[in-house]
Amino acid sequence: MELELDKQWKTCMKNYWKTGNSSLKVWSTTNAMEAQKIYDIWAPKFDSDLNNDGINIHVEVAKCVTKYGCNNKDAQLLDVAAGTGMVGFCLRKYENFCGQIDILDANMEMLYVASKRGLNFRNIMRHWIDGDLPLTAKSYDVITCIGSFIPRHLPPSTLQNLLKLIKDGGFLIFNGRANLLPYNDELLKMIDQLESEGQMKVVDTMELFYTSDAFLSKLYVCQVPK
Repeated sequence: MELELDKQWKTCMKNYWKTGNSSLKVWSTTNAMEAQKIYDIWAPKFDSDLNNDGINIHVEVAKCVTKYGCNNKDAQLLDVAAGTGMVGFCLRKYENFCGQIDILDANMEMLYVASKRGLNFRNIMRHWIDGDLPLTAKSYDVITCIGSFIPRHLPPSTLQNLLKLIKDGGFLIFNGRANLLPYNDELLKMIDQLESEGQMKVVDTMELFYTSDAFLSKLYVCQVPK
């Protein structure tokens, strides 16, 4: 199954990204440590590469935060796998988000870029995300996690750990890559499992194309029971 996953994933990326682009390199790695080395190099150009390729999912995430009532001065937001802080940037610039934003990522170079944005992040944290996080349970109104539910990044089981950190009635906003099989099948199974167990409910979904229909993303807005 892993060999088939690698074949489909690399084919999808080669059809989408220009040869030599850092994004193709990071998604062609065989393990998480290799991916982090690519991010070390890619960090200074990460935002410009995403902007050049027309990626706008971070804007839609920011809109969802406001739509579901999490944009107020008391709001506590955690952006997981935050990278260079694009979600925070869109929240502050386009939605005038006035709450507190914490960001967390495994890569120090990406977080360094985020720290230079001047977005008044409350906490900038470096930590591996696969597993329990050293944060207080039920401390956030909303958690976002964009672009990281892909192979060699986050396993679908990460959703369980993120839900522990959300206040009753709060929201988890994340995306999956609809064309990426079998990984996306495992993600869907985890979503179904968490819903059937009553740990969360999917309240909204949105399909977003980037610049190619070979790179389809599905955005999920999930609510924790009140």
